[in-house]
Amino acid sequence: MIPVRGVVLFIPLLLLQGQPAQDPPLSRREFESRMMELNKRLDQRDDLNDRAVGAALASMNARLDGMNEFRSTLRDQASGFVSRPEWHTRITGLEDKVRNLELAQSEAQGASNRSVYLMGIFLALLTFSLTFGMRLLDRKKERSNGPERRSV
Repeated sequence: MIPVRGVVLFIPLLLLQGQPAQDPPLSRREFESRMMELNKRLDQRDDLNDRAVGAALASMNARLDGMNEFRSTLRDQASGFVSRPEWHTRITGLEDKVRNLELAQSEAQGASNRSVYLMGIFLALLTFSLTFGMRLLDRKKERSNGPERRSV
């Protein structure tokens, strides 16, 4: 029995030579033996190709599993991130709070400045009043003691 695959490969070999084979004709047994050998080699190549494809697929699957794991990690990480609308809302709220704090601080500073100003005026008036009162007392004492005791 001659397998079809062996015959299909054998015929193109004869055509590639450009001339009919010069070797003496083969007996049926030799021909079948060569065909069986060719089939055996082809089966071995098929097995090797299948193994290579299997190894390549295993390698590709391992690589894809790694990529999927990486994607999953990124997805998990991204789930903890703040979305843009939420971030914008929070930042806007913080900006408003900072503006209110700045306004309150400037108002408090203005009130503090007013208090310091008023305290300064009060102290100036107190000092003026005490000085004026002391002079009046000194004059009264001088009048009661008489003019002769005036010191120059």
